[in-house]
Amino acid sequence: PERARAVAAAEAERRIPRDRPGGGRRSRTSETFAQAVQRLSRDPSLRATEPGRMLLRMLVTTEMDPAQWEWIAVTVPPHRARMIQAIALKRSEEWNRLADLVGRRTRELA
Repeated sequence: PERARAVAAAEAERRIPRDRPGGGRRSRTSETFAQAVQRLSRDPSLRATEPGRMLLRMLVTTEMDPAQWEWIAVTVPPHRARMIQAIALKRSEEWNRLADLVGRRTRELA
């Protein structure tokens, strides 16, 4: 029972609101981040440009569940831990910047 609750909680964390076709407010339907990445990878508007293809490659490459991240973390050699931590934190800042830029652009177009 406890494991089932933990699995359900982890699954709920990985779910996101799904955009309505044509934009606008989000519907109540949700999907996992993995499903969203799969859907985005089929979008011709992203696949048709080099920046779109770069974004898709980054999204696909980093699509992992928490257990996979844990597995990676525990295998990091101790002598490289600080360097990898610094790089991961920097990448996190870069992803946050991208999210801010996309959000700003979305508001400007609305």
